[in-house]
Amino acid sequence: MTARGDHRAGSSRNHADTEAAAERAQAKRFAKMLRRELNEINEKLVAVDVEWHLRCESEGDVEPPQRLVIARERVTEIERMLKALTARFPRTT
Repeated sequence: MTARGDHRAGSSRNHADTEAAAERAQAKRFAKMLRRELNEINEKLVAVDVEWHLRCESEGDVEPPQRLVIARERVTEIERMLKALTARFPRTT
C-alpha cells in the first residue's frame, strides 16, 4: 500500500512540476510579447512627443494629443504587468 501511495505522491508532484513549467513558459512568452509591444510603443512615442513639443513651441503650451496620453497609459500598464510577471516568475525576464 505504501508503494501505491508513494506513486500517487510522485505522480502529483510530477504533474505540479509540469504545470509550473508550463506556467513559466507561458509567462516567458507573454513577457516577450509585452516587451515587443513596449518597444513598438516607445518608438512611436518619440515621434508623437517631438511633434507635440514642436506644437508647444509654435502655439504655446497645448494639451498633449490624446494618442500620446493613451500610449503613455499603455506603457505604464505594460510596465506594471512586466513587474508583476517578474515578481511571480523571477527568471521570466
